[in-house]
Amino acid sequence: MKKRLISIVFTVLLLGTLFVPAASAKERFTDISGHWAEECVLRLAEAEIVHGYPDGSVKPDRAITRGEFASLLTRVAGFSYETTGPWPQRYFYALSAYGVLEGGEECSGDGLITRMELITWTIRAMECKKYSIKDEEILKFPDTGDLSETEIGYLTAATASGLLTGYPDGTVRPGANCTRAEACMIISKYEKAKGFLEEASHPGISAGTGLPQMSVSLEGPETAEAYSPIEIKVHHQNVEKLEWTITGNEDKSQRSKSVWESDLNEDGGTVTFYEAGHYDLHAKAYSCS
Repeated sequence: MKKRLISIVFTVLLLGTLFVPAASAKERFTDISGHWAEECVLRLAEAEIVHGYPDGSVKPDRAITRGEFASLLTRVAGFSYETTGPWPQRYFYALSAYGVLEGGEECSGDGLITRMELITWTIRAMECKKYSIKDEEILKFPDTGDLSETEIGYLTAATASGLLTGYPDGTVRPGANCTRAEACMIISKYEKAKGFLEEASHPGISAGTGLPQMSVSLEGPETAEAYSPIEIKVHHQNVEKLEWTITGNEDKSQRSKSVWESDLNEDGGTVTFYEAGHYDLHAKAYSCS
């Protein structure tokens, strides 16, 4: 029996007692109550991605700097960095090491980041460079005429994955600065967008093989609490078997059963984690023929 193999990656962010509870973050932050991005900011604070300023403010409507966004992106992507290094160079070093920043790009910590730079860094961090642009996905925004083909590719990937939606007037404003609230909203969609692009980067079998088309999608929460069972649903077609592995974002080494346990099978199941952190659930799918 001839088998085929595809890989699907599903990432769950686990929230444990080591993180700041949302209520504490709400009490700690003095200027977020009633803001349109309040829920998003508090959720990221709970995950220790957003820290705020020493005076207790978040300044959601203030333009975000390259250094501030570098710190957000490094943490949400789970990149390793030198915690004792100078701020924000520690984050620039990490992003350079992971291929997010390329030679010659502006890395001034106090400089304001543009929306185009923000999207470029974020898509690069996802390592989804093989995402193929379909004709119907090419951007129709009226203010992208001066962008390069590479920049159009990054924006297309961002809009197709739901990372970026544009403004009500139909523009995307690639050269404009981004507020801290807008940056938090984009960062909050990171894992879901990455999953979409990773799946899109691994197309099904090519025509002419004579084998049935396989499809697999995983459904589960974006955040959860440690020690609480997490339900993972699987939707698949022409799949005979799924093999599951679990890794942590920090070192990508396979987690031991002392850290997690599950009853996952071809139809999904539950998984329980006993340590807070970022985790990847990998399902290898084998075809029926």
